[in-house]
Amino acid sequence: MDCLICRINDGSEPAPHGLLYCDDLWVVRHMPPPYALAGWFILQTRRHCPELAEFTDAEAASFGPMLRRCERAVREATGAARIYTGSLGEKVRHFHCHMVPRYEPAPQGALGWETFGLERRAAAGEFHVEAAEVDRVVRAFMARLTAG
Repeated sequence: MDCLICRINDGSEPAPHGLLYCDDLWVVRHMPPPYALAGWFILQTRRHCPELAEFTDAEAASFGPMLRRCERAVREATGAARIYTGSLGEKVRHFHCHMVPRYEPAPQGALGWETFGLERRAAAGEFHVEAAEVDRVVRAFMARLTAG
């Protein structure tokens, strides 16, 4: 089995900014460049698990509290008006949950599902998010996440 997220989790595939949080069940990282938004984080299972329906009891019991903890840190680090949460698992079949800040005003006018299209638009060169801003948000997220 060749799984991108498993390679990220074991360190054989680099993650920009590194793995920001790791425990026995969960890993948190920032989306790679080209950046669509500063503060677009991913919460993923440590073990290979294709979807939420396949969670162990421990993963199921801890998912909600872990997601809440991370999304609070995203909101505090970004000042976002909302945090969008989504998991599809079509491109990479290893459970991962997108935590996407919705800024005010909405970048590129993207609201709701349109926000998830920003990744493709950034890759096409339609707009650019500065790496320094992503670095700032990652540092702020880490400070808030580790503060509890």
